[in-house]
Amino acid sequence: MSRLSWLCALGLLGCGGGVLPSAGGGSLAPTAPAEQAKCKVAASQESPLITEWPASEKARFEALSAKQVVAVEYSGCEMKIVDSCQVAGKYGFKQTTLATDTVEIANADELFAKLPLGAAGLEGQLARSGRLAVKTTVTGQLEMSEASAGDLAAQPACARVTHVVRAISVGSFRLLAGGAVSAGGGASLGPVGAGAESRREESTVREAGDPVKCTESTASAPHPQCASPIQVFLTPVRPPAVSAPGAASPLAAAGPAASAEAVNITFPEREGEFWALLDENGKLLCEVPCSRPVPRASGYKLRRQSDGKEVKIPDRLGNLPGSNARASYHPERGGPLWGAIAFYGLGIPCAIGGTVTLIKGATDEEDSGFWYGASAMYLSIAAGTAVWYWLFTDWEGFEAEPIRSGRAPAPGVRFGPGSLSGTF
Repeated sequence: MSRLSWLCALGLLGCGGGVLPSAGGGSLAPTAPAEQAKCKVAASQESPLITEWPASEKARFEALSAKQVVAVEYSGCEMKIVDSCQVAGKYGFKQTTLATDTVEIANADELFAKLPLGAAGLEGQLARSGRLAVKTTVTGQLEMSEASAGDLAAQPACARVTHVVRAISVGSFRLLAGGAVSAGGGASLGPVGAGAESRREESTVREAGDPVKCTESTASAPHPQCASPIQVFLTPVRPPAVSAPGAASPLAAAGPAASAEAVNITFPEREGEFWALLDENGKLLCEVPCSRPVPRASGYKLRRQSDGKEVKIPDRLGNLPGSNARASYHPERGGPLWGAIAFYGLGIPCAIGGTVTLIKGATDEEDSGFWYGASAMYLSIAAGTAVWYWLFTDWEGFEAEPIRSGRAPAPGVRFGPGSLSGTF
């Protein structure tokens, strides 16, 4: 057989499909980052900053809070004022010790965690400037009076309300972009490097009030130039349908009876990342770190806030019901599907071709150099695909490692009717 025929045959072998490993139930197509997933996680925060709100929306909020308790619809990264909902009661000002703070934001994870209400609009600004910072000065709080709790369910205008604003921190603020990133905030690892990051000029994106005037606030009222809403503290409103007789609620599912049939799992945080535990319908159960009873075939999943990547909790955990466990999980890394296609579809056939040509070179003295060169080429491709698949890619994974007390039972002898037992 000619050398050309040999190479054609090996080429056909390389084009033949290998057997691919199971992706463990994962999608066969890569999924785009879901910004909506980030917002679902951010919505769990019940004390968001509102410094990133547009000036017109803040003015509307400030004017309404001067007349009544404010009701809002809080969904995802958006909080809408429901001004048609009449909530009895008013806010009273309580002066506090003058306090200043700076919230540093260096990446998208921190943006959605610290400024959820404006994260979508500020993500581009953060990408351009490399840093955002909110400098606040708080002079006191507007607190909801105790007599303000009303029956919102009786008002059709309150049907969309999810939360009531129970308190508002007021003062002044500046939202800044660019400038030096502090040591705790991290630095860019792009081609420019951290040195260039520190030379960026700091610019004001948004501001309200004058921090100097905050010292002139009194016990009865904040200074007019130090009365801008900074942060709101929300109380969730439970729809009446949840408490209907005989209706199963999510809280009931996490009670002692459910815990006896479930595995009590502690979900630790992954350093530098923000994760949330969701149920099968995508409803937020808790922000990691947290602990939850996980029943069999729960459909629960962990979702990373920054890019929407998910880790599904297996239907069968292998742990005893009622036992305690600690979760160990990691998302998909480096496109394992494409790594598997390359390794099984190209790498293995090339390894076979490299072995065949190596044997051919050892038996064909006349053209041994050609066969050895072809063998080296095939084996190099096989090695490259193997390194890519085994070292630089990984499927998503989840394990529930049992938590043991570490105590051995105390030695002793126990006598019973017609029996003798003990621990030694």
